Amino acid sequence: MISPEDRQRLELQIQQTGTTVAATSRIFGRHAEARKLAGTGERVGACIAFARLFDDASDDEAMKIALPIFGAEMRRRRMPVPTDAQSQAAIRAAEAADDQPGVCVAGYDGAYYALWDGDPIGAEAAMTHARAAYARVVQAATAGAETGKAAGELAAEARVGGRRVALLIANAAYDPKANVPALRTPEHDADLIAAALRKAGFVDVEIVRNAGKARMVEALGRFRDKAAQADTALVYFAGHGLQHDNQNFALPVDARLADEAAVADEALSQQALLDAMAGVGKLKILVMDACRNNPFTATGAQADAAGTPAAAGVPPRSLTRGLVRIVPPKSHSVILYSAGPGQTAQDGDPDSPFATSLARHMLEPGIEIGVMLRQVSADVEAATKNAQRPDSAGNLGADPFFFIAPKS
Repeated sequence: MISPEDRQRLELQIQQTGTTVAATSRIFGRHAEARKLAGTGERVGACIAFARLFDDASDDEAMKIALPIFGAEMRRRRMPVPTDAQSQAAIRAAEAADDQPGVCVAGYDGAYYALWDGDPIGAEAAMTHARAAYARVVQAATAGAETGKAAGELAAEARVGGRRVALLIANAAYDPKANVPALRTPEHDADLIAAALRKAGFVDVEIVRNAGKARMVEALGRFRDKAAQADTALVYFAGHGLQHDNQNFALPVDARLADEAAVADEALSQQALLDAMAGVGKLKILVMDACRNNPFTATGAQADAAGTPAAAGVPPRSLTRGLVRIVPPKSHSVILYSAGPGQTAQDGDPDSPFATSLARHMLEPGIEIGVMLRQVSADVEAATKNAQRPDSAGNLGADPFFFIAPKS
């Protein structure tokens, strides 16, 4: 439970730094996507999209606070939204028809608008119906009682060679006063990659946003248990990263970095991210979409990869040069770096060049991961005019890996 002091700090951050815009943009876009699915008749897919939206939002304090703020603004503009009575009527009608996808969609949609209206009690009542219906939809889809795209996604592990799980950590809301500038695109990038992974048959995809070290450790602990039951596990980190004593570190948003000695205590090592996948059955994939720089040089946050000042209002994902290229010690492990040694990963607008290319190539049928990485590298080099070239390290073993299996 968030403390009153932390809530006050978050509210101030949201209202003063524009986090509201980013958080509500995520909510609005994903809600619109779910409603579009429902409108085109893909109600099982809409149910799943709604459930994932609310699961992700439940662990994102910025989204929780931003939604009623956004709703108040929409009411001020007199935007038409369903009333609580209309939402409850839609839920009852679907229940009377034993239409579980309909109950799921109506329940989550009603909860969304209740939160807009600052009514958490009404939202929880609607979500109670939605959650129960969602469980029935998933059970039916897994058993083959439902057909269509969403059911196919739920059963995708049977088609792509085993169970696949993923954890995405997107850190953007750093505190510039703590020597670490805020970033613009990690959350957008994580949404983009998560959507691609779900389409590629990853049956459990969790996004953790703007996490301090304790939340990152907790999320990795949860994921360790999931990975132990999976054939393929993927961890994606988007945010600031740095090199210290020939190790790479991912920075939580609460890192203060008063001096170099604080790095090991306040940041998470690249090895800790790999260790969260230690029990996986076949393949571990770590994606370090990080700034690749050390904040303890003279140029600090004002320098880019070439050592020149960053453009005003466009913070690079770097503080100065340098992650180390580390080859994982065991086979069946691969690490993707969004930039090569000594380079920076550009933040992009709205998505980074690396995440844009990676998400696109993941969904090309029959592209083996090694080939895919070369294609991503070529795309990013072209988009950044050779300023950034993704790199990789690891040993995939003898078996080829495809995010989307070749067409038969």
